Amino acid sequence: MKRIALVLLGGLLVLSLNASPSGAFTYTWKLGNPSALAAYQVGKGVVTVASANACPPSQLVPKAKPFAYDFELGSAKGLFCLAGTGTIAAYYQAGSPSTVTVNTTSGTRTVSVQIVPPTNPAISHFPFH
Repeated sequence: MKRIALVLLGGLLVLSLNASPSGAFTYTWKLGNPSALAAYQVGKGVVTVASANACPPSQLVPKAKPFAYDFELGSAKGLFCLAGTGTIAAYYQAGSPSTVTVNTTSGTRTVSVQIVPPTNPAISHFPFH
């Protein structure tokens, strides 16, 4: 019985994706609030990192002036998320400002650009994710 149910659900999923492959994962983006926000000078540019305690994807959208972004969360109908997940958005831009501005639903947040923390040889990557 379980095997039949899985086959039927799989078939319905395939049919729905074939009927509208681009519409299956179309996101509506809206301004959100990041749970954490940081900016790091890396080489000749700045990496801005924002995270959200939400399951939908997130993005940093550059604005007209340099180093100003909108933090946006995406939502899609029919997309379900597991509790306790989060997303990280990052954007790299050349230059060396002292601050980065991010627009959120609760207002504009300005963060100071920091020197990137050293890598941890035990994990071989940056420790800020």
